[in-house]
Amino acid sequence: MNRILTFILAALVLQFCIKDTSSYFKVTQLKCNNLENPSGTDNNPLFNWIVTSTNRGARQTAYQIILDTDPGSVSSEVINNIT
Repeated sequence: MNRILTFILAALVLQFCIKDTSSYFKVTQLKCNNLENPSGTDNNPLFNWIVTSTNRGARQTAYQIILDTDPGSVSSEVINNIT
């Protein structure tokens, strides 16, 4: 009986410690050279975006930019790299 209670307590503690952080951030207003959908760009493109979060004090600490002509392949590559 004591082992079962210890196991249940450990499982509950782990449940609260493990969080899915991918849902806390939202990236909006993606732009390249201050344009939302540019048809072309120069040799030194400037990328910018806005990151919002539901968590207090959350901030962006890194980024990775993935470019492709096929939007479907970018989405699957981003999901594969996050997990």
